[in-house]
Amino acid sequence: MNKHCEMMSAKPLYAAADQATGIPLPSDDWQRPYLHVARITAAHGIKGMVKAQRLSRVPGRLEALQQAYLLQPDESQPRLISLTVQFHQQLLLLKIEGIEDRDAAEQLRGCWVSLDRSQAGPAPQGHYYIADLIGCQVYDARRGLIGTLRDIVDGPGYDLYIIKRPGMTDLYLPAVNEQIRQIALEKRRIDVCLPEGLWEL
Repeated sequence: MNKHCEMMSAKPLYAAADQATGIPLPSDDWQRPYLHVARITAAHGIKGMVKAQRLSRVPGRLEALQQAYLLQPDESQPRLISLTVQFHQQLLLLKIEGIEDRDAAEQLRGCWVSLDRSQAGPAPQGHYYIADLIGCQVYDARRGLIGTLRDIVDGPGYDLYIIKRPGMTDLYLPAVNEQIRQIALEKRRIDVCLPEGLWEL
């Protein structure tokens, strides 16, 4: 199974489109400056704490987090913040310095808690940052270029690659070794082998 690290929202960077297929061509400037590790979902209590959805799969990443960047829901206006992280049962709770009441916490709903690349460091060997995979062109062993990777989401026991196909519905491909043959980030290319019948779904 392919292993993925921090999440990224599905806003791929494209240049132009291939005239023959209509599939967007990947931009040369594909390394995003921020990697999302959590997304704020709601206020918690009356003292400025917030609930967040955990997005990082790097062990210990959130537990050790003391500083991060806060981005608006549209990924604009990054600002450096200090914070403390708590886990309560299944909840991820954050206390952000300067957020002292529930009203202020409510204003953060939908915001991203992110690291810049210098904080995150390179992905471990055999792992990939989802941010770097978004926007890659996807090639099938039989059909050639079939689309562009739009997003990666959790599936039942494995991740699902969401492939945007021009003029067709998105294709959901299980990210298992039998189907994801090769990832070449420097070429912005993912080679896959679609199982029989999946293309027609």
